[in-house]
Amino acid sequence: MSNRNRLLRICYIIILVSITVQTILWLKGGIWYGGDQNFIIFPGSSDQEYINAIVYGIFNYPFLAGPTIATQFFWFWGLISIFNKIPFIYNEYLLVIFLFFIGSIYIYKLISEVILINISKYEKIFASLVISIIYMSNWGIYFSDSQSSGITFLTAPFIYNLLSPSIYYIIKSFYENNYFDKLRYYGILIILFMVLGSTSNIYNFGELVGIVVIVSLGYLILYRRKANILNFLFIIFIFFISNLYWILSVVPNVNSSLSNSKFLEISYQYFIGNARPFNYVFFGFYNYSNSLVINLMASMIIISIPFLFIYKNKHLLFWDIIYFIITTLSSGVDSPFGSIYKYLFLHVPYFIEFRTLVIAFGWLQGFVLSIIVPIGILYTYRLLLSNRNEKIHKNTSNIVISVVLLIVVAISVFPIITGEDYDSIHIPEYFIETVNYINSQNGYFNVLALPETYLWIKTTWYYGN
Repeated sequence: MSNRNRLLRICYIIILVSITVQTILWLKGGIWYGGDQNFIIFPGSSDQEYINAIVYGIFNYPFLAGPTIATQFFWFWGLISIFNKIPFIYNEYLLVIFLFFIGSIYIYKLISEVILINISKYEKIFASLVISIIYMSNWGIYFSDSQSSGITFLTAPFIYNLLSPSIYYIIKSFYENNYFDKLRYYGILIILFMVLGSTSNIYNFGELVGIVVIVSLGYLILYRRKANILNFLFIIFIFFISNLYWILSVVPNVNSSLSNSKFLEISYQYFIGNARPFNYVFFGFYNYSNSLVINLMASMIIISIPFLFIYKNKHLLFWDIIYFIITTLSSGVDSPFGSIYKYLFLHVPYFIEFRTLVIAFGWLQGFVLSIIVPIGILYTYRLLLSNRNEKIHKNTSNIVISVVLLIVVAISVFPIITGEDYDSIHIPEYFIETVNYINSQNGYFNVLALPETYLWIKTTWYYGN
């Protein structure tokens, strides 16, 4: 095994261990379940609902066009069903680890192979740990903001973790000269685009359109070559072709909603009511106020904008611009360009889908932060190392500086790492038995849950611990 492959394996192991530990801390021995989530990943639970969903997708759409392109049943429910069949009480943990491992690896590859050049062996090892912590924590911060407490396992983590390989292969296609490698990237992107598009709801899909176009256009500018003009056009083409059936199936339903005046009125109220101060949003505070001072200190260190003037990294400039755009959208009418966003909301029909700002843009803001924050930390590391006392051995300085920076990161996101405000559910055996019994009955009937409540369900175990 070459030294390069051995180093890569070490970095992947670090990422896997970090994600595993954080998953265990988040779920606390239980599982995520609540709200709109209508399934559980737990041994003994019936998979009939998953099978019904997949069968519905296959028989209600034209062959292959439906389940693979037009409906999330095939991809999302299929993955849920696979992990549900694993005879292991913590099979939901395996699914969470699997998804975030994929996402973290490609953020690591993007930073270490594309954005930063001449990255040392020690920096790669350090980066693998920092990226895994930041990447997973940013998703956790988003959910603590959009859902107050508890986490429901819907399609958001699916999309969040498949976006990073998509962006990685888009960028790789712009600086790759080997046409066989380009074709390989296109093949991978077609699959990723199909899965992402069919798993998205309408506002997620609108964001995916935006991020694919902006990233492709940005790297067309960064890698200015005539051949890349065709590459840009082809990426946009395969994205829409991969999702054409989905678009044609869903857009008519969306258009019917947009003609409903009551829906438009309520949506506008949501849009205005969800606006938040731009400075608050820009520094990634969200609603998580347990350690605002530390978060402010960490943000000032790691937001990375000062390093644009020191290292003049065009990739970093590009991702900082994207971050500014996303935080502007996430802030709504309270942003510096709030009047423009308000105009788009009122005059461009599909902007109405972004009415609940934190849910629409929070996950995307966290995603981009997962790119620029580790870069800022690595640049801080380099800056401190270059100004070290010459009497101190370089290896000693490496360890001391990296440990100090890790402590700053850990403190700034400590409540997220430990899952302080996240509820996990410990499902009693009688509930699983009851659900399986009901699902085993033939015919069509309704189930009345007593006592009745206007909330989701009236039990003590449902609200977690």
